[in-house]
Amino acid sequence: MDLKKHVKDILTPVIAGKPLAYRVRSKDRPCVSYHFFNIRPSLHGDGKVKRKECQCQVDIWTDNGDHLTLADAITGAMLKAGWLYVGEDDEVDTTIGVYQNTIVFYLDYKMEVADGK
Repeated sequence: MDLKKHVKDILTPVIAGKPLAYRVRSKDRPCVSYHFFNIRPSLHGDGKVKRKECQCQVDIWTDNGDHLTLADAITGAMLKAGWLYVGEDDEVDTTIGVYQNTIVFYLDYKMEVADGK
């Protein structure tokens, strides 16, 4: 599974033209960024990985903290696509005046192998 494309395809229709970036924050706000962490085998035997698990962090960046509607839409789309909701948190970086809403999701998925089996 191409996780980067998978999440981009989920988020693009939901964010209504706002900038979307992988691993970096756009200078334009509001914007959305995402990245993955804790990617590891979740089911393996005989030395072969059958499934993997990962977490995806989606960040909403705003100038005024108005992110609740967008956060709900993103959460709904990720849940509909099979991701599990882990939690979220808000932070404010007062040095640059940016609000950050972080939402974390979890996915366990089938490992794809080169020979298609």
